[in-house]
Amino acid sequence: MVNKFFHYFNVIFIILFFPSFVTGIFLPNLICGLFIIVNCIFNFKKIKNLFLEYYKVSFLFTGFCVLIILSSIFSKNINHSLETSLLYFLFSIYTLSIVLLFIENIKFRKIFFLCGITTCIILSIDAFYELYSGTNILGYSSIEGRIAGLFGERWLIGRYLVYILPVIVGLYFLDIEYLKNYRLIFYFTIILVSIIIIFSGERAAFLMLVIYSFMLLVFFLKKLPTTKLLIMIIFLTILFVSPFLFSESSERIKDNLILYLTSNDFEKNPYLSMFLSSWKMFIDNPILGVGPNNFRFLCSDSSYIVSVRSCSTHPHSITFQILAEIGIFGFIGVFSVFSYFFYKSFILASLKYYSNKALGFYSLQCSVLLYLFPFMITGNFFLSWYGFIFYLPIGLYMVYLRN
Repeated sequence: MVNKFFHYFNVIFIILFFPSFVTGIFLPNLICGLFIIVNCIFNFKKIKNLFLEYYKVSFLFTGFCVLIILSSIFSKNINHSLETSLLYFLFSIYTLSIVLLFIENIKFRKIFFLCGITTCIILSIDAFYELYSGTNILGYSSIEGRIAGLFGERWLIGRYLVYILPVIVGLYFLDIEYLKNYRLIFYFTIILVSIIIIFSGERAAFLMLVIYSFMLLVFFLKKLPTTKLLIMIIFLTILFVSPFLFSESSERIKDNLILYLTSNDFEKNPYLSMFLSSWKMFIDNPILGVGPNNFRFLCSDSSYIVSVRSCSTHPHSITFQILAEIGIFGFIGVFSVFSYFFYKSFILASLKYYSNKALGFYSLQCSVLLYLFPFMITGNFFLSWYGFIFYLPIGLYMVYLRN
């Protein structure tokens, strides 16, 4: 009876995971929170064993959690910061629960892949309808060339799709022997999603897609025949250039990219002012930072304010947020964990015999690196909405590495 309940609970989690993030913060928090609690009850011993098995990564992550707790204790807003720090350790249980969920269950992995594909297709079809009619099926309309999609007034469709895209690619190539019957729908989804990201009007999503495509080109550089590689380069060039000729949303991207990359006017470029404000916090608090989630309380201080637009709930850059809020040791801790995985990916990617699996590992790693790319505009590092997506590819990576 207990095993049956646990099985059906896992199926529900797998089906709801991808679409839940479209609804806002509450539903993914509820689903992933219950997932953590249920696994703590039924799988505590297995989670403990996995924690010991992956002792290198576990040690690094535990050290990071201890570090952000210390940063919280010495911060100005201890209660708020400490609450963030203590909850952050749950991501380790979440990641290991992902490992247990998929480690020996290809059926679950297949359902998860198909749910991800289905979510991407539904979001893309709605976005195409909005591009054509001006409003989506919920009645939300584009503003200044930025697509609302099913995310409504949050305008996150491009960002969400570009985070999920490398995960879908990774899942497909790591389980290609089981998913080869879905080849056409997979490639159709990749093209569809790429087009929507480009036309979404979101500068950060567009930049992430360009960087991810460049990473894939680097991977294929020595693995594809010259003719196929040239075709791939030409296709990507047409894909990225054509919207600038025909799309209102891409006019917004073009203007904002020029502003973002060339303007030093802090009033016109709020992200630059937030980056500088967070950098000043880091310079004043280089060891432990100002405390997790404390940027929002200090950015209006006269010592850190750069312009009237330099204050927000977070600096909109994970790199600058980590430096400002948890200092240089936090920065080293985060990048140590992900450097370990990137090193493993690089080793696998260098093996021609292992090409499909290597591409899958490489793509999962790319999804994490896109978050950490310097000067990339991102969400709050300590927000659970981003955290559950951020640690998903790490859990999947550990699944396939173990297999």
